[in-house]
Amino acid sequence: MSIERLIRDGKFDKVAGSLEWILEKCSELELYLITSNSEDRDNSNKGKRTLDEIKRILQNSTFRNLENFSNEAKLRLLRVEEIRRQLKNNVDNLEGLSTRLQTGAMGFRMVPMSQLFNRFPAQVRELSRKIGKKTRLTISGAETELDKILINQLADPLVHIMRNSIDHGFESRDERISLGKNETGEIKISAFYHGSNAIIEVSDDGSGINRNKVLEQAQNKNIVTKDEANELSDQQVLNLIFTPGLSTAEVVTELSGRGVGMDVVKTSVTAVQGSVHIESIEGRGTTVSMKLPLTLAIVGILIVSENGHQFAFPVLNVVEVLSIKRNELKRVGQDLVLNYRGTTLNINLLSNFFGFPPSTFKGEEYSIIVITDGARTIGIMVDKIKGRQDVLTKQFGSLLDKIDYMMGCTILSDGSLVLILDIWKLLTVTVPHQIQIISSSNENDLRIQRSAHKILVVDDSAIQRARMSSILDQAGYLVETAIDGHDALQKTIGQEYSAFCVDIIMPLMDGYEFIEKLRESAKHSSSTVFMITGKTITEGAEKRRIESLGISKVFEKPVPEKDLIYELDSKCLPSQFQKGDQ
Repeated sequence: MSIERLIRDGKFDKVAGSLEWILEKCSELELYLITSNSEDRDNSNKGKRTLDEIKRILQNSTFRNLENFSNEAKLRLLRVEEIRRQLKNNVDNLEGLSTRLQTGAMGFRMVPMSQLFNRFPAQVRELSRKIGKKTRLTISGAETELDKILINQLADPLVHIMRNSIDHGFESRDERISLGKNETGEIKISAFYHGSNAIIEVSDDGSGINRNKVLEQAQNKNIVTKDEANELSDQQVLNLIFTPGLSTAEVVTELSGRGVGMDVVKTSVTAVQGSVHIESIEGRGTTVSMKLPLTLAIVGILIVSENGHQFAFPVLNVVEVLSIKRNELKRVGQDLVLNYRGTTLNINLLSNFFGFPPSTFKGEEYSIIVITDGARTIGIMVDKIKGRQDVLTKQFGSLLDKIDYMMGCTILSDGSLVLILDIWKLLTVTVPHQIQIISSSNENDLRIQRSAHKILVVDDSAIQRARMSSILDQAGYLVETAIDGHDALQKTIGQEYSAFCVDIIMPLMDGYEFIEKLRESAKHSSSTVFMITGKTITEGAEKRRIESLGISKVFEKPVPEKDLIYELDSKCLPSQFQKGDQ
């Protein structure tokens, strides 16, 4: 746009005409100098030489063709536009090729559900023969395609469900006849697509689930108290079926009543990023629905961060992303809760699960990720929501087979590694609630004052840059980052920074060399510089070098958040700074 404006407003034709007029006047002046009888011949010769130089410059091809400049510039702009268009077409073609490649890769993994369903008729006949009940199995949607890895992992859960239906879901022959039902119990298995997921439903026309029996068993096993039982909704009672060790079977047989089954179903389905839902009408039957991703290879993730640490939630388990006000959060004992659509939602932090220093939440608005496995729901408070991506997931392998709260990892489009959270683990493991929310009358004033100061973080580690940026951004400071000393020096050209946070060990140009060159600049000769290092600096040459460079403070990794902000405030806000504000 600036080139187009230059062409439009430059008036090159008028400039070219003026140059011709200047050349004519120079020639006239030259003739005058030659013919004049000046007493000062030396000065006359100097004037002539000066005129010759002016004429040489004005007769340069650049000036002589100035009137054609606008046309040439327009042609060059057209060429740039054509190159831009070609580049865009190439990018579009590459994206299309990538999509086709991804679709092809998924196609190799996708197989029809018939490969799983076709084995069930024989298994149902065998189970019915052992128990002595007549059963008819109806299958629909066998052509629905699913990842072959998922299909292999669903075989046992589906057999568990059908076993429960036949063994103690169906009434006896005489009971069914007296209730007006067909003496042959019916099990229906259906599969179909729902959006980007696949649904598998197993339903029967048996006796359904007796609410009172479930509550009685739950109280006998101390799963719920009597008072809690009275407060449970019908759906919450049904979800108790998935509790390990709970069974409503009156008689323990080879097939049921041993307290295993539905909890295995729940565990197996959630392990493949799915969810289970159960519906039952007493006297009419039960339906168990499983919601599953189409493939385990490519999944949607929501990327978040807390205190500089980055994680990903499987989108399948994310119910909603909330932006709430500070006053909507309430303390109940040690817990932080939120009124979420008429229910009490417990709020926790990822730092409480993983043990890294928690973020200090400031300001008036917070981001909450609501996650569920179908039965339980909690909220996770985060600093930032960085967006959604569809990614290829990778398992950790045999050496890292068991990592708490993690189901895998992936590499994002920017090349960074992110860990994908195991939602079932987050929902089932109880950890202490340690959430610090700062509410201070001075906090907003401090943030406003800090926003006038720009800090440059120089570190070759992407993780360290992200963590430092998060700390400073939350405090209210403006933040820029540089990947090494050379990059940082380029950013200081034409830019002014209130302070620098510089790593010592970096490739190409380390922290010491960068600060030495920084001090050569007049505008940054006395700027505040904090050095970040993973080693302990003791007395000696390195200590003396730090002192000679006028470094304000040296922080050892991991940098304590409060100490860093305290030191920055003391340097950037000396008139308003008070230690008690921190």
